[in-house]
This record gives sequence, C-alpha cells and structure tokens, in this order.
Amino acid sequence: MDIPIYRPYLNDDTALYVERAVRSMWISSQGEYLTQFENMLADYFDVKYVVLTNSGTAACHLALLANDIRPYDEVIVPDITFAATASVVKHVEAYPTLVDVDENTWNMSVEAVEHAITDKTKAIFCVHLLGMPCNIRALKHLAWKYNLRLIEDACEAFGVEYEGYKLGTYGECGIFSFFGNKTITTGEGGALITNDKRIYEQAMLYRGQGQTERYFHPVAGFNYRMTNLQAAIGCSQLKHINDVLIQKERVTRCYQYANLTYQFPSQPLNPVRGRWMYAVRVPDAKHVQQHLINNGIDSRCMFQPLHTMPTFAGTIHMPKHGIEPFSKTLAKEAIMLPSYPALQDKTIHYIMKEVGQAVQW
Repeated sequence: MDIPIYRPYLNDDTALYVERAVRSMWISSQGEYLTQFENMLADYFDVKYVVLTNSGTAACHLALLANDIRPYDEVIVPDITFAATASVVKHVEAYPTLVDVDENTWNMSVEAVEHAITDKTKAIFCVHLLGMPCNIRALKHLAWKYNLRLIEDACEAFGVEYEGYKLGTYGECGIFSFFGNKTITTGEGGALITNDKRIYEQAMLYRGQGQTERYFHPVAGFNYRMTNLQAAIGCSQLKHINDVLIQKERVTRCYQYANLTYQFPSQPLNPVRGRWMYAVRVPDAKHVQQHLINNGIDSRCMFQPLHTMPTFAGTIHMPKHGIEPFSKTLAKEAIMLPSYPALQDKTIHYIMKEVGQAVQW
C-alpha cells in the first residue's frame, strides 16, 4: 500500500538501544533495560507496580489470574473488541458475558453492563476502543456498587488521559499492548500496571513459570516474560511519547476538520489526547475499504461482534429480546483509517476525499 494503516514511530536512537542490549549479552528475560522500562512506565503512569509481558494478550491473562477470576465466574466484556479480551476469560475457564456497545461512543454500554450483572459476575473487563475512553467513572461506580473487579484493557489507549488521569489507572489494573501498530511498540510485548501489591505478586508468579524459587513451582505458570531486547526498544519509544501523542492529536484533529459527513466516536466532555486509531461510520464499510485499496490506501473494517463467532456463540446479554445489538451495525459500517503519527495533513484530506468518492458510488 502507498498509504499504510500504521507505521511505528521509530527514532534514530532505537538502533542504539538495541545494539547496547546485544553488546551486553543480556538478550532474553534479564537485563538492565527491563528494569529501566519498568521504572519509566511506573513513573509515567504514577503507579507502584509494572509487570512486563511478551504480549498484551499475556497481560490480559495475568490480570484475570491475579484478580482471582476462577472457573465458572462470569466476566463482562464488550461485544466489540479484539478477541483476546474475551478469549483469556475462557482460558481461565470462566464465562465471558458479552454486552452491547453504546451507539455514540462505541464502547461498552453502562446500562447493558448493569443489566448483565448476576450473582456469578466477578469482574468488568472494559475496553477503551480505538483509544477513546469508555465511561470509566460510571463503570467504576458499578464495580464498587456490586463488589466487582474492574480491569481496564487500555491496549489501544496508551497515554490517553480522561478527567486528569491516564487510562489504565482507574481499575484494579490496566493492560497495554506494545504490538508494532500501537502508540508505542516493542515489536511484540505488553504490560500490566497496578497499585495493588497482591495483584503484582500474583501476576509476577504466573508470568515466570510459577516459580517462587529456582525450579520450585507451587503453581502451574507461564513463560510470559518480555526480553531485554524488547525492553530496549520500549525505553527508546517512551522517551519520545509526548512527541508521539502530539502528532497523533494533530492527525485526529485533521481528520475531524476534513470529515464533514461521517459519524465518528463521540468525544468525551474532557479533551482526549492521542487516540490510537481514527474511524468513521459509512453505509458499507467493506465497499469503502475496497475502494481505498484500489487507490493505494490501507484500512481496517471494525472488529466483528464476538457473539457471532462459534467460540462465543450464545454469550451476549441483550436486555430486550428481538432487538439487534448495535455491535452488528457498527461492524458493517465502521472503518478504521490510517492513523500513524507521521501521516501528513494533505494525505488525510486525500483519504477523506476518497472515502467520499466511495460513498457516492
């Protein structure tokens, strides 16, 4: 594609960090950059504990284990999200309860969440879709009201602030992904952040093969550790996070200026800086996507509703029977557009012009 959906913001010093990690001979799951990256993330989010992982999915899995989600528990998950959020619920043998998303914000509906709570519900696993905050204050209140755990999947919302606090710091723990197309990247990788010492200790235990001392495994754990090479890239990325967020905010504002017709997720009352991906609603997302491909522009249709997939069939909770969930409409009509930090304003105007051409056909 001439215009890709995303390009990582790699800096001149990235290669230097990686070279130093290689020369240190610490290239696996030990080394100075792991400690440095942990400390940088803790400072950035103003939290006590950081658990680095080899993917955002691994961090999600650890979050459930560390929050004592067990077989037959129910965990509320939005119907529109990357499948990993719900898959890890099944991996701990719990039940994902899918709820519909709000028509304005595209995030999980607070009303639907409360209606889905039962005496078996153990946690709300919220997602800040595309980097736009869900109604986290209301969800936090529901978690308190019903004595539930609140876990934030902020994989698409690194650095985004809402009401003065960074997303990922509202719940018991927050999850981030450092995949190649995320706001900052380590190639593959993730992190769990928390202020709860017990969650941190449990996550660390399961992350490192369940060892409490060398070759002693009181629990069956996993090898979810990040490498020193990945952490070196992360350190170089996080040094430039403010520049990245400024550029991503410019991209968002330029899209909004160029977009005079198509609905996009509603902006919260307080400004949000650095959403991950810009998206719009159009009559037929697949048709628009094909037109963009024909004109050298990469894009992505919205995640498919989880309840339409065989592994999650029958898990959606709809308070009013006979009414189609909005998630199905969103999947047909929403399209994600190129959103990388270096995207030029003139290119954004060209993209929106081609979107308009596709819709007029």
